[in-house]
Amino acid sequence: MSNNLSVTMLKRRLNSALRLLVKEDLYLFNQGLHERTIVHKFATYLQIKFSKWDVDVEYNRNITDIKEIVTDSEEKKRIIPDIIIHHRGMSENLLAIEVKSLQKPNRKSIEKDKIKLNRYKEQLGYRYACFILFIIKNPMNHDPYRLETNPEPYKIEWI
Repeated sequence: MSNNLSVTMLKRRLNSALRLLVKEDLYLFNQGLHERTIVHKFATYLQIKFSKWDVDVEYNRNITDIKEIVTDSEEKKRIIPDIIIHHRGMSENLLAIEVKSLQKPNRKSIEKDKIKLNRYKEQLGYRYACFILFIIKNPMNHDPYRLETNPEPYKIEWI
């Protein structure tokens, strides 16, 4: 069931899904909604772009086992990636995505997500991994980040 997908095509599809999310659902960003709300909607657009794959949010299984990684202290830690693109019931893992949607990014939290992404690739066999920071408006702020004028209210880092 392997679908060979070049890294260029993968990035194009991911970027296309992001642009669609911003175009169709800017409201979610402008209301300062929770990360899970935006992640779910983003996953629906990813499913359109990766139609031959399964796109799952907070999927905690590795085939039939609980998804775990080994930490620096050699402990097993249960993990739940924000979004994965894979084939369910198989060890065919294309992309793991960790997302933060913050008014003020927390550097420590972001670095922890990047470390997790590296471990997903090393220990769980994901071919690709990326971190996405959604820049959202703070509805309580009188001088908000104006998403309407920013063509990319997100930042992507490939791991």
